Amino acid sequence: MGLHRYPKFFHAAIRLALKFIPAKRGIVFLTLHHIDSSEVEWLCDVLDDLKRSHDFIDVKDIEDAVRMPNRGSRPYLVLTFDDAFACQKVIADECLNSRNIKALFFVPTAFVGLVGRSALNFTKTSFYPNTQPKPLPMGGYDAMTWNDIRALVTQGHTIGAHTVNHPKLSNISEKEIWDEIVNSANILESELGVNITHFAYPFGSVEATGQLSHSIVKKRFKWAYSNVRGVFQDSPSKHFIYRQNLVPKSPLWLVRAIVEGRLDFLYRKKHTLAKYFFHSRKFF
Repeated sequence: MGLHRYPKFFHAAIRLALKFIPAKRGIVFLTLHHIDSSEVEWLCDVLDDLKRSHDFIDVKDIEDAVRMPNRGSRPYLVLTFDDAFACQKVIADECLNSRNIKALFFVPTAFVGLVGRSALNFTKTSFYPNTQPKPLPMGGYDAMTWNDIRALVTQGHTIGAHTVNHPKLSNISEKEIWDEIVNSANILESELGVNITHFAYPFGSVEATGQLSHSIVKKRFKWAYSNVRGVFQDSPSKHFIYRQNLVPKSPLWLVRAIVEGRLDFLYRKKHTLAKYFFHSRKFF
């Protein structure tokens, strides 16, 4: 939501309206994508603000958190990043590590190591096929290197698969779907020497996922993530987990409203569709 384009009285009206929507309690997965250098301070401030009322947990502890969601008096947050932009390593170094926040990073393997024009072209064709990324100086969309990703593992963060080329899975053949999903995890395990048990669907909608890719993901991974807004407990299964997407430079009051699920009503139709295609009561 690009609210910076609207006058302050509009912000005030939205803030007032959101107060009448009940907050949800439960585990919340947050997701971010590209964060440029001018937005790193914003993210650090967001994390500090959220830490006042929530507990960030390591995704390695998610099974315990699911089994005992009310173990603590404060709700849980899990931080995730998609697409393996080089800026995410900077964020880990400048924001996450000093705050002892362990994040889950989803890596499309064909993007790793790309720089300059190659990285920009991949970003345009694979991450923003129907829109244009915001203009940045050359190098602004560079990818992490394998050494960057190995450093994240050493720092205690978790790596997840995000296909090889970041395609819209519902648009490709069964063999291509299998290769994109399974090969991406195999490449990561070979390069990093760790088990890959988490997967994020490119684009993350029901329409972009498809039942075939969902069935393959269920066979290969323990957990899988959408980009549909919602809390964990509302997710149709552990292989289509809802996440709350954060847009850089969003005001803190809007971030809190998103984290509290006050905007989830906008996704009711998507929730209904997801439950229709992917519903499963088995979280373990």
